[in-house]
Amino acid sequence: MLYNQTFGLILAISSTFITTYAIYYLTRKRKSSKRFIEVGRVSDIIIYPVKSFKGISFHDDEVECSMRGLKYGSLRDRKFMVVNENNRFATARQEPTMQLIEPSLSDDRQNLILSAKDQEPLRLPVNADLAQPLVHTSIFGLDICGYECGKAAEAWLSKIFKYQGYKLLAHDDDLNGRKLADDPKWKSKSLYKDEALFTDLAQYLLISEASLDDLNTRLDKSVTMARFRPNIVVNRCSAFAEDTWSEIKIGSAHLYQTHLCGRCRMTLVDPETGVMAQNEPLKTLRKFRMVDSSHPDAKALGVAPVFGVNFNIVEVGNIKVGDIVYATVE
Repeated sequence: MLYNQTFGLILAISSTFITTYAIYYLTRKRKSSKRFIEVGRVSDIIIYPVKSFKGISFHDDEVECSMRGLKYGSLRDRKFMVVNENNRFATARQEPTMQLIEPSLSDDRQNLILSAKDQEPLRLPVNADLAQPLVHTSIFGLDICGYECGKAAEAWLSKIFKYQGYKLLAHDDDLNGRKLADDPKWKSKSLYKDEALFTDLAQYLLISEASLDDLNTRLDKSVTMARFRPNIVVNRCSAFAEDTWSEIKIGSAHLYQTHLCGRCRMTLVDPETGVMAQNEPLKTLRKFRMVDSSHPDAKALGVAPVFGVNFNIVEVGNIKVGDIVYATVE
């Protein structure tokens, strides 16, 4: 009897191992059989240290595509975020002039410097101060925490915005990120491992220069790429070619497309004036960039036109301006 039980246990373990190995082998084989072709080159890489503030372009240095978005030293994309007294996140949707605040890094890369018109710059350590209070908040239903950046940051924000009570939060690498696979609307698009910091949706946003050029031919007044806040800008491809890139490889990084990026009223804010327009460029985008009703994401996108493509990470790696973009094309 004991022999039969032991034999059965060994057989079950062996069967599980064989099945697991078979799945692993087939997955690797499927992955290795994908054909990547050259589709363009990277023309700009932008990290937005503070959600809704201006970004920092990296034209000369390599930037890491990490498991939680772009990373340069200790600086991460959307590592900082403004919240109100109820710990609800605030963006340029509520405060359009946020897009006028310009971040920069100190020479030693240890401090983030925020500059605004008629104000003394605010200097903050890039790394969160773990002695500050830890604040629990959420973005579109996904929980995340951050450490307060102190009273000096609060006072600085109060001089810029009419609303009083804003605080600045900083994320720390030891804290959990937002679990994208738990997103109420887009969870089917991400893997369980996928995390982000204070971004709205995915880890990365990519847009081609040709797509912006096409849009501008349809507008009475052209707009800049800053309206759409991409992390990676690509040239040497046709307009909206990026829509078809299911996976991309840049430098040593490998990313997969989650979904086309639905655009909201954030795109109405002119990043040079901090003024929110009444309807453009959204009005024009809705004329030619709405997905068909048969599209699998049509319900989730609703009335949002698409412009740009969201990606999550497959394999961490470094990228730089000038890198060739390779893609599998649907």
